[in-house]
Amino acid sequence: SSGLRTPHLSELLADGLHHGTNRYEIGNVDLEIEKGQQLDFNYEWANEHFGFIVNPFIHHIDNYISLKPSEQTIDNYPVFEYQQLKFANLQGAEINLHYHPHFLHQLHFEQSYSFIKGIDNNESPIALIPSNKVFSEVSYTIKNAKIIEKIIANHNYHFSKEDVAFNEQTSKSYQLIDLFIEWKYKSRLSGNLG
Repeated sequence: SSGLRTPHLSELLADGLHHGTNRYEIGNVDLEIEKGQQLDFNYEWANEHFGFIVNPFIHHIDNYISLKPSEQTIDNYPVFEYQQLKFANLQGAEINLHYHPHFLHQLHFEQSYSFIKGIDNNESPIALIPSNKVFSEVSYTIKNAKIIEKIIANHNYHFSKEDVAFNEQTSKSYQLIDLFIEWKYKSRLSGNLG
């Protein structure tokens, strides 16, 4: 596939603190249109109890717009500048597994692994590329539930990130564990509030 993307107004005109990321961003009015070509492959196999998906991809982008960290700070905030690279190559894959045993259909196990690597025209890492991660989830649906309908536990593991752009900080590995309970509640006034 192929496509193009015009620079966003914030990429062109930014000049201030981005409160959501705690960084000072400076735009670039000379940014040109990005043009990309992508090749990806998707293979999916499934039966009644097991599913497997693999999706590798390669994406080449000419005039890649990059938000790069600089060496300066403004009001103690790191300064990031929008710059245009001659080109960038992004490559990666997602792999997903899904299993639920025959003897217990309401129990589901899901596992996914995703990774991406981005390098610019100088063979240097691109800034702000996310770390590789593994996502695992176990869910159980309760049959004929009166209140609690489903229990879900998931685990997100993000690998450390060492291949970073110039002036970008490395990151340590970390993990997140979540527990969800889906429930329903019937009210005499308004019916089902699920």
